Amino acid sequence: MIFIIGIRHTKQVGELKESSYISILKSCLLDLINKESIKTIAEEFSLQIQNRDGQTPAQEIAIEKKLKYIFADPDAKEREILGIKLRSDTAKNLGIDINDPSTTEEELNKVNLAHRSIDELREKEWLRRIQDNAKTPLIFICGINHAKTFSELLKQQGYEACIFAEY
Repeated sequence: MIFIIGIRHTKQVGELKESSYISILKSCLLDLINKESIKTIAEEFSLQIQNRDGQTPAQEIAIEKKLKYIFADPDAKEREILGIKLRSDTAKNLGIDINDPSTTEEELNKVNLAHRSIDELREKEWLRRIQDNAKTPLIFICGINHAKTFSELLKQQGYEACIFAEY
């Protein structure tokens, strides 16, 4: 079973991370690990992101519990090879600044819709990177916008998957 946790990355790493959010996430991970005999944690992060932002809470727990940890997201070079553009580039092409606090929900939805085919490429790459471990209990942490679509992809490919939590 693949247990998907959809999160808001900005609360997890970087300048805007929130300690209360991280505490809730860690508690959720530990409960799930203990209840479901989790063997692997995979995450929508690349080694490149870790080098910039440090370890994620999930990585810390994987190390502490001696679980396998998988960077599921391609780094910048791999994205270029795979033809995976950044969401910010898609937004820019639409004339929308996704980092501007005044950006509306409608504008963000427009970007998400325009970027969906790129997200599909990324999600297929995530599956490729976890497939050798996907038959044992696994936690996959991804952005909240990917939780449903990644779960659907997994099920279409014959894997047991559920959205365990969304934060």
